[in-house]
Amino acid sequence: MTTLQTAVFDTKRYDRESLQRAASNGEVEWRFMDWRLSAETAASAQGACAVCIFVNDRADRPCLKALGSLGVKHIALRCAGYNNVDIAGQHRAWIFSDARSGLFALRGG
Repeated sequence: MTTLQTAVFDTKRYDRESLQRAASNGEVEWRFMDWRLSAETAASAQGACAVCIFVNDRADRPCLKALGSLGVKHIALRCAGYNNVDIAGQHRAWIFSDARSGLFALRGG
């Protein structure tokens, strides 16, 4: 079984508990971060295939480029909107999106 390593930013105790319960089958290995995602903190996603972000995290162009260079392939949102993700610059950051599902996938280029 392949485990999806996921870095979860800006987490609180209740986030950790609910995510661990949701993926108790071991298919997801969570790495919980207390800090927000930004270009400056993106390096903490090293080794993760995916990141999970919240409303105050900043997935702007520099952050997306940093995540892409680390090999991150997916961004999952724990918020209703996506104004904190640089959708307009997606072609420059090698990203395509499916806003209806709240999942964004990076592709290197």
